[in-house]
Amino acid sequence: MEPVPLRRLTRLPVPLAPLAAAYPEGERAFGREAHVVAEVLVDATGAVTQVRIVTSAGDSFDAAVRVALQGARFRPGLVGDAPVAVKLRVPFRFRLD
Repeated sequence: MEPVPLRRLTRLPVPLAPLAAAYPEGERAFGREAHVVAEVLVDATGAVTQVRIVTSAGDSFDAAVRVALQGARFRPGLVGDAPVAVKLRVPFRFRLD
């Protein structure tokens, strides 16, 4: 099923749980912070079927984002009352506290 453009949606996909990526320990040890943006394909059932990193911060940060998104579930996007597949961008910020 082809993804529907965001402008056609009557309801955007919504994560069923907070989207959080584990901070890579090696990056934390070096005091590195990062910003990663992923493009995900959420199918009509709310499952994430594709993850593509569009703004990379290096392999370990990117891998943490992929792991977080591959297990994520969404309330699917709608056109009218019909659930549809949608591509959207999801940002992740890794900050040391």
